[in-house]
Amino acid sequence: RFGQPAGDPAIKADFEKTPFWQALDQVLDRAGLTLYPFAEGAGLNVVAKGEKQLPLGQAASYAGPFRFLPTQAATTRELRTDAASSLRISVETAWEPRLKPIALKQKLADLEAVDDKGKRLKIDAEGDLEVPVDSGRAAVELVLPFAAPPREAKEIANIKGKLSAIVPGKVETFRFEDLLKAKN
Repeated sequence: RFGQPAGDPAIKADFEKTPFWQALDQVLDRAGLTLYPFAEGAGLNVVAKGEKQLPLGQAASYAGPFRFLPTQAATTRELRTDAASSLRISVETAWEPRLKPIALKQKLADLEAVDDKGKRLKIDAEGDLEVPVDSGRAAVELVLPFAAPPREAKEIANIKGKLSAIVPGKVETFRFEDLLKAKN
């Protein structure tokens, strides 16, 4: 894909009871590869890693079947007024291929971020983030809304939240016989 030459890198891997994302990210890092999560179709799409791209194992966070990879932070400051400034943090949220989520939901009340000075960032929106998942996709982009930190803050030290996923259950068959004779 993307005009990249196909390769067959030799790597060494020895995993025992290593969670899916940690194992995959180590293999990809060793092979100089990464995932392109927004391609159409089922499965994970592997592409060559960009020259300046950080190792996945160094940049990502993991929770159960999910991998969270911060991809962008954008601060907007209104210079003409005293209006509040904002910070938007984009997080690529991927799930193991065995899951087929329908939607992801992040309650903003459960979201917390702290800057490098230990100061908690304020949430810059109300309600919840709910992101529908297109069938066949391997990830979605969550955009987390915060008020901009003070100018002396150099980085965001920590972000925590509680993500909910709506996933389909097992398909079952139900049969109702003799409905005309049923009571109540």
